[in-house]
This record gives sequence, structure tokens and C-alpha cells, in this order.
Amino acid sequence: MVLTSVQRPLQDLADVMQRFVRGEARVLCVETQPRLRSASIQVLRAAEHLADNRRPLLTVEIASAHDVDAAWETATDELRRVHAELREHGSPLAAITGRPLRTQGSANFAAQVLQCLGTVRAPACGLLLLIIPPSTGVEAAWLLRLGETIRNHRLVDARFMIVLGTSPAVGEWIASFERGTCVHQPCIVDEARATDELAGSIAAEEEMGPGFAGAWPRGVLPPGRSESAPRDAAKSLRVQVKRAALAMRADDGPEAIRCQAAARDLCLEHGRLRDAIAMELVLGAYMLQLGQHPLAIAAFEKAAQRAHEAEHWDLAAQGHLAAASTHDAAGDPTAALASYRHAIAAARSADDARLLFTAYWEAGAVALRLGLEIDCIALWGDAFAEAQARDVAQLRGTRAKDVTLELAKLLARYRRYSDAREVERAAGAFGASA
Repeated sequence: MVLTSVQRPLQDLADVMQRFVRGEARVLCVETQPRLRSASIQVLRAAEHLADNRRPLLTVEIASAHDVDAAWETATDELRRVHAELREHGSPLAAITGRPLRTQGSANFAAQVLQCLGTVRAPACGLLLLIIPPSTGVEAAWLLRLGETIRNHRLVDARFMIVLGTSPAVGEWIASFERGTCVHQPCIVDEARATDELAGSIAAEEEMGPGFAGAWPRGVLPPGRSESAPRDAAKSLRVQVKRAALAMRADDGPEAIRCQAAARDLCLEHGRLRDAIAMELVLGAYMLQLGQHPLAIAAFEKAAQRAHEAEHWDLAAQGHLAAASTHDAAGDPTAALASYRHAIAAARSADDARLLFTAYWEAGAVALRLGLEIDCIALWGDAFAEAQARDVAQLRGTRAKDVTLELAKLLARYRRYSDAREVERAAGAFGASA
């Protein structure tokens, strides 16, 4: 079986991960692109099911990769939560005792790893930690602290897998480990090959219809298509979308915009309104990549308007969020704040916690930059109330915890210390952030 440009790096990662589990290295550092990040994490999570692995897997999602005590404290809390959850599901782990206290946040985290190691019971041996920092990136200083934790001789029975974005800092961090200690595995799509695959897919669909790729065997006719069947609108849509993507790869902006607009119009023509809105959002993204901020904003706002009219509230929220960030990038934070407020309303109607707390987070950040601290307290205060009204499971992977912690700091700045303490205490139950 020939692997695609996306499958190849993931298969390579799976092979390396299996060798890592069987080998002696302490760290597997995976450097990946945003498009492969989620799939890379799933590949690494599969380590717990390998026959050769005797180490319980603790997956620790890091809320903030900044080298500050609060971030490390939150990571320590998350490690304790994951340990307890794994134990409840039958993993050979004893209960952990009181929370370790040190003067420095990263020392707390290291002490907690050591404490977790002490709970491992036969037939298990040691621990395997999957560290997942936020997709927004990590500080070099935070990586340095993590490296110090990993090299701690008391944690020799713990192994670490970490997923990072592509950055020069990653190479420098890997170089800080002794030879043979750290395995570096890039998980990156071969762009030239991906472009060739896309071009081949377009050619195949134009010639033979959806679902066919590559050359048809010589001497064998492709399956016939009924003359009475209506023209395949789905085929035309797929081809237009792929043509647009291929044109963007080839830096042909006008052709990309033409094809993407044609895909949107085709959806409208056939009454596929939700798909049309999605096509409009992609059109706006292409405009943005081409540096056409006003046209991108117009596309995002048009998509949001269509979504409002059709009550597709999740797409409306996405449109407003995209318009807001583009306003901000274009130097108009006032317009950005207005769009973020629209996004909040739409996300609330959609009952989408991830979009809702993203909108609250971004709106508050813009309000602070505009010097509107009271407005920011009001926004994040509303977000805190929303978070308290939701089940904790709904908050994991959202910005709810980030919003709450920043609200506590802002309240303390205004000498509302009792409110700040109450908010900060509540934040501990909100789970790991996005």
C-alpha cells in the first residue's frame, strides 16, 4: 500500500514511538505542523496499548507553557488529576498522598512526578508521560525547566514524550540532552508530494469522477456512468475546492479566489447553505493569506450574516471570530472588540463552549489593550459565570481556565482580593486549557 503525504509522517512516527518504548532513550520529542498535531497526539497515545510497554501512560495537557510558578502549579494539578483518573480505571497505581510543596513551580512538578513514580505497582514498571503543551507555542525558558526536570536523576524511571510545534528553539533544546537520551522525530508533510497528489486527484476526478485517483489500468475501461443520471454537482464542488487549494500552493492568488468563489456559488445554486457558508469562510482565509484584509473581513462578515439568517450559530461564531482577528491584524482593535462581542453571542446560541470561551478570552485581551479594564472585568466576569454553570467536562480543552486565572489577577490589581481568591480557587476545577 502506497502511503499518502499525510499518512507517511504519521506511520514513521508510529514506528519511532514503538522503538522508543522498547529502547533506552528518556525523551521522544515530536516536532509537528498544526495540521498533523492532533493525529500525532493520537499516535503517541497508542503507546499505552503496546505489548512491549509496561509503563502506565499519563497524558498531561499543559494549560500554559510560560515559565511562571502559576503555570507549573496548574501542570502539577493536572498531573495529579490524570493519575487519579488512571487509577480509577484500574491501572496498577497506588493513591498519591498530599500535594508536594516547593518554592519553585517547576520543582513542584518534578516532585509530583517523583511521587507518582512511587505509586507504581507490579506488573507495571516506571511511568510514561505524554506532555502536550498548548498549540500556541512554548517559551524557551519553559522548555529549559522541563529539560531540567527530565534530567533529574531521581526521575530516571520516568520517560517523556512531548509534542512541539516547529521552531528553532526545539533543536536547541534537543541538543541540550546527552547523546542517545533524546529521540527527535519530525512529523511534517512533504509539501511537494502533497501538491503532486492534489494535482493528480483533480485530474482523476475530472476524467473519471469522484473516488478515482491515479491512472486507470491500461486496457481496462473505467466504470460507465449512466447518461440519465443528473450531473454530479458534488464532483464539480470537490474539483473547484481542490483547484483553489492547488492554486494557493502555486501562489496563484487570483485563480484560487476564482475557484473558491465558484465552489461557494455552486453550493448556493444547489441549496447547500451550510456548505456555502463554510466555502465563504475558506474564501476569506485565502484573502487573508494574500494580504487582502478588507476583502477577507467582507467575506467573513458575509459568512456570519448567512449563518445568522440560517441559524447556523456555530458557523456564525466562527465568522465573527475570523472577522475580529482580521480587524485586529489590520490595526482596528475597536472593530475587533465589536466582532468578538458578536462571536460571544453566536457561540452562546450554539452552546459551543470552545468557541464561547475563545471569544471571551480574545475580547478581554483586546479590551485590555484599549485600556478598557472595567469592560474586560465585565467580559471575563460573564465568562466566569458561564464556566460555573457548565459541567467540568465541557470546559476541558477550552480557554475557560485561562480566562478565570487572568480575571483573578485583574481583580487583585483593583484590590478586590476576596473576589480574586474566590475566582482563583474555582479555576482549579476547570480542567486543562486549549
